[in-house]
Amino acid sequence: MNWFRPSLLWFLTLPLVLPAPAPAQPPPPKTAPPPKVQPPQNNADAAKVFDDALHKLEQIQTGWVAADVRQQGTLQGLSFQAEGKYLSGPDHRMHLDLQVRLADMSGRLVDICDGATMWETMQFGSGEPVVTRKVDMKRVLATLDAPGINSQVRTEYFLEEPFTGLVPLFQSIRRQMVFTRREEHVAWKGHDTTRLTAVWSPPATKDLPPNDPEQFVPWPRGCRLYLDSVTLWPYRLEWWGPEAGHPADTVLLQMDFLNPTIYPKQDAAPSQFANAFTFHPGPGEVPDKTEDTIAHIKARSKELAGQKSGSTP
Repeated sequence: MNWFRPSLLWFLTLPLVLPAPAPAQPPPPKTAPPPKVQPPQNNADAAKVFDDALHKLEQIQTGWVAADVRQQGTLQGLSFQAEGKYLSGPDHRMHLDLQVRLADMSGRLVDICDGATMWETMQFGSGEPVVTRKVDMKRVLATLDAPGINSQVRTEYFLEEPFTGLVPLFQSIRRQMVFTRREEHVAWKGHDTTRLTAVWSPPATKDLPPNDPEQFVPWPRGCRLYLDSVTLWPYRLEWWGPEAGHPADTVLLQMDFLNPTIYPKQDAAPSQFANAFTFHPGPGEVPDKTEDTIAHIKARSKELAGQKSGSTP
């Protein structure tokens, strides 16, 4: 499942501290099918709140947005944190600057998109920043939306590459998940919030990997959202699932979007946005990962189709 790249933090920390995943083992012999599980019941009120929040985000993205970002999670017993700044502008412009920490190690990741091309720079410790890739996001998004591409691939992409923007991530959640619970007036870090719980829809569940907490990158079973009770701003998104040694679901990854400042599109770009979406890669050659990403999307979609039909891709 980690064939795009893991979430931002996993991508930074795994090469430093984790061994390579063990070779794939042959599948276990077939056993009797598990008992039938009842499909999740959609909570119409929760779904409406999410739809309203998504609609507001879609309106907001036509203007300028600044927010503080935090991520935290645990992977194979290792805790990692990241924090920084998220800026977005009209026409899919985006700037993300994160400082990442794992024990006594640190790194920095910067993603910049001018609306067409996303550039990524990474820095480990006190080393020099390195431009690691560029991606033609218009082509990638067009491929994800193309006929014949399994919709689960889109969900995987935005789970593992969440900072292509809040709106694509939330759109993917809406397509693939069922909202089962709504809780009002939940206190969260001094904010009055509405908490929504969602799990994978039955069609999406068919394409998910088995719930194996020992796998290299645990796959979430569901999520929780904390939305401002008035503005519906998403303060926190939590992904829940099993982790090695913990059969019960736990928080695998939490993503916080704090202190949002929103400017309408008709306003001139505030000073902090003046050069935020411009990137100068320098004279060195930058790996163009567009074709690789598109090839992975198509291959993964074919793999899922083969799994569904019982054939081997």
